[in-house]
Amino acid sequence: MADQDTPVILVIDDDVIILQLLEAFLRDNRFTVHLAENGQEGLKAFEEHHPDLVLLDAQMPMMDGFETCRRIKNLPGGGDVPVVMVTSLSSSDAVNRVFQAGAEDYIPKPINWDLLRQRMRRILRDKASFIALREKEEQMRLATDSQNDAIITADAMGNIVFWNRGAESIFGFTKEEVLGRPLTMLMPLRFASQHEEALNRVRETGRIKREGRLLELLGRRKNFEEFPMEISLTHWNVDEKMFFSAVIRDISERKRALGGQEGLALFDSHIIDHILALANRVHPEGAGLLAFHHVKSIMENVFLAGLRREEDLPVRVNVALGDDTLLMQTLGTEVPFIRFETPVPFTVDSLVKLGPGFDPTTTSLFVRAKESDPKKLELWGALFASNRGQGVLDPFPRQKSPPQLLTIVTRKAGSLVIRWGDRILAHFQAGHFSEPLAKPFEDCVVAKTILDVVSRHPEYHVAGELYWDIYRSVLMFLLRNASVDSTGGTLIWLPEHFVIRTQESLIDRYPLSESQEGARIIDEYCQLELKRMRMAGGKNPPSSVSDFKPLGQALLDIKRRMIEHTEFLSHLMRIDGAVLISHRIKPISFGAILAANSWNGRVVYEDRGLSHSGGDVDRSKYGTRHGSAIDFVARYPGAVAFVLSHDGPVSALTFRGEAVRWVPDYISTN
Repeated sequence: MADQDTPVILVIDDDVIILQLLEAFLRDNRFTVHLAENGQEGLKAFEEHHPDLVLLDAQMPMMDGFETCRRIKNLPGGGDVPVVMVTSLSSSDAVNRVFQAGAEDYIPKPINWDLLRQRMRRILRDKASFIALREKEEQMRLATDSQNDAIITADAMGNIVFWNRGAESIFGFTKEEVLGRPLTMLMPLRFASQHEEALNRVRETGRIKREGRLLELLGRRKNFEEFPMEISLTHWNVDEKMFFSAVIRDISERKRALGGQEGLALFDSHIIDHILALANRVHPEGAGLLAFHHVKSIMENVFLAGLRREEDLPVRVNVALGDDTLLMQTLGTEVPFIRFETPVPFTVDSLVKLGPGFDPTTTSLFVRAKESDPKKLELWGALFASNRGQGVLDPFPRQKSPPQLLTIVTRKAGSLVIRWGDRILAHFQAGHFSEPLAKPFEDCVVAKTILDVVSRHPEYHVAGELYWDIYRSVLMFLLRNASVDSTGGTLIWLPEHFVIRTQESLIDRYPLSESQEGARIIDEYCQLELKRMRMAGGKNPPSSVSDFKPLGQALLDIKRRMIEHTEFLSHLMRIDGAVLISHRIKPISFGAILAANSWNGRVVYEDRGLSHSGGDVDRSKYGTRHGSAIDFVARYPGAVAFVLSHDGPVSALTFRGEAVRWVPDYISTN
């Protein structure tokens, strides 16, 4: 009989040799082991032995590992037992199937035994923590019927612009029912006039009388029930626009019982699980060291810090999560690192205080588990992790790849960027979680629409793919700059034959009679770059580096002109309205109001590639900026609209195949 404290492992594999190797390995590591040679036997063994973890071969006859995993998860108690797939399949489709089947992780063949040991220990440790947390939450629920905390943001007029699930639980309204509506719907009617007076006073003075203090007020649910709540208020300004945020806790029955010890519930567990899965695909060894509750804590604290202001400036902060193993790997890359003499507790307040001292573009605050209490985090130091040097228009030289760590960055209030190393895994913006398009100007409907026109440029016939590579780099640089600099806007890219016809579908407030063409600057760069390549690869290459110096200086000068041209265009997007450019990257108009006839046909998501279509877009969930862009590209097939939301994401829209195609997160902004 197995020791009560010894984890029980069920191994399911049709290969007898693999079974024997795994059995020997697991027994050497003091696990209790049960074996099964196929999926059916595995299901019976699962019901008989109630294992703590299942190691499951993906490729088996009769019933493969994916189907076996799905059936295990549907058995009583199966949802609580982690499954680790062992597979020789390495394609992205195979990895997706692993997680779609319900497995928590996978190990590639041939098996790395040290990695397997580490993964199993981490998964079993997380399982134990999860069970303990669930038991505690069940006790709390039975004692107090607790609800999640509400996070609500409103604009200067008191209209709701952000609403999390905690708010839905407490007040009973869905996000769709409250967005754009006044805060007064959440309070007893007798307090509405006082609220309006206070709001007017804040707009006049720019100050909240009790900002940052914990207040006790009365709220009103959807069913008109009044309840006591604890509320903390803060405010910030973006380009002279004021916003308010409130963290609200229902204290009607649980304040005394819980003592205020529960944490904020900003992010659903499936979002954290999805981030861990994405990290695992990019870097399985490093991601295997991440703990669910640590990732959740960092996302929540960084998000809340981003809603605050320090010295009347928005808080922008970059946090990297790691442990001693990842830290040693990082230091091995000779990346500059500073270590605090005394670790700082990881809280929203500490991020607000320390964040302004470090540029989030180049430096991450390094967070690790507290040695005396691994469930808690502490700020251990700061890590230089620049992403500069990427792309032909980056004025900085190429740096080494950033350390392979999970980083969470907030550069705008209400938004997060989740990275692993130099790769963006996902965005969280305006309450929406999304994965960015991996290669926005390759293999997608928008890229094909633009390339169809650019490939007819005379410059393309001379320089070929080099011209296209620089052209799309300019567009990428423009959109990223505009996303950081502006609070939203629209960029319209037009084929030549639409430049005149668009006058009938817009109010052209600031048309331009003369302006510079970006395509000509790109052509100059391409000609010099081709010359440099010919010199380097010719029969009589230059005898010294100094022979390249005049050419290198000329390339730098043209690169500077390209940067200045794209920065000029991005600055135009600060003006309310749309910026129109021709396919030659020549500005035509700015501050324009799009006024095409309403499109009543289909608008569909285009998440990846030309052949893949997502579901229909519900236009009612989006504002005027997106709606007018839809109408415009539907009126002028071949045009492309890039719509920048105030909180970060860049959507791309074009018309193709009797429908407007919408890529919701086209450009990865950081």
